[in-house]
Amino acid sequence: GNAQYDTGQAATGMTSSGQFDGTGDGVRAASHANWDLALQDFVIDFYARWSSGGGTLLDRRAAADIQNWACSGTFLCKFTDASSMWGTGPSFGLVANEWHHYALVRTSGTFRTFKEGLLVGTNASHTAKAIENVAASMTIGMNGVGTEAVVAHFGPVRITLGSDRGWSGGFTAPSAPFPTS
Repeated sequence: GNAQYDTGQAATGMTSSGQFDGTGDGVRAASHANWDLALQDFVIDFYARWSSGGGTLLDRRAAADIQNWACSGTFLCKFTDASSMWGTGPSFGLVANEWHHYALVRTSGTFRTFKEGLLVGTNASHTAKAIENVAASMTIGMNGVGTEAVVAHFGPVRITLGSDRGWSGGFTAPSAPFPTS
């Protein structure tokens, strides 16, 4: 692929973004304990500007049929436990050609999706399910086997483990690059 660093397109308060043109682009991070979501509270949040819908935003899988978790271009996130795959719901249409902040928050087993800090939906039907851990890399911009690429710009992508960042209700979306602490 040819993912690019783009200084001509960025969310408010940012100076650049990652550009993905949908032709095998992706950024991969090696397998790490930081990707093990299990039963703990967590936040997955990022800025994105879509050129067209579809594709895979984030993906963690060991092989084509061994998916740990993934979030798609409709921002529906799917997870696996020891016996099944299940979605967080609700998904919502991502807006083309506009920058927005998106977040998936898990607090005490309840999943919430947010756009610009506003609650879009809640799903409490999987509170006792532990998200299965597999030894696998994390991929941004396509799935872990190199298909389902997105056409989009991404600002920072952050995964916070062990905390919901106080975001179980509405919040003000970050207006500057994410701090490192």
